[in-house]
Amino acid sequence: MNLIEYIKGKVLYDLAENKIVVFVGDEKTGVGYGVLCPYGYHYNSGDIADLQIVHIITEKSQALYGFKIGREKHLFKMLISVDRVGPGLALRIVSNVDVTAKEFNIEAIKKVKGVGDKMYKNIKEYFIKHHT
Repeated sequence: MNLIEYIKGKVLYDLAENKIVVFVGDEKTGVGYGVLCPYGYHYNSGDIADLQIVHIITEKSQALYGFKIGREKHLFKMLISVDRVGPGLALRIVSNVDVTAKEFNIEAIKKVKGVGDKMYKNIKEYFIKHHT
């Protein structure tokens, strides 16, 4: 279980291509959370972000990854379970595949920058082992 599972709040600003700050709470006691989202999410200041969260804590850092739909979050969590797939690559994969399709097209992963033949093989084997 994650420490933080869900965030809903007003977007203060978009920090970069896939990073936003979400303000949760009232003006006196509110907190702004930095959240990394799949590329292609577009928010304007004042928009409401409604995100399912994966909170990753390592020895050197911690980060919040936010997803609009559960299938994105599920795919992300599966990908970071694969040996040598970190959150950055997992987020790039989630950003570049169609998770809304009825059946997931694992072949689409081959086209993502940073996924070579060996990495693709590792991911495919993991998915076969855990989805059959």
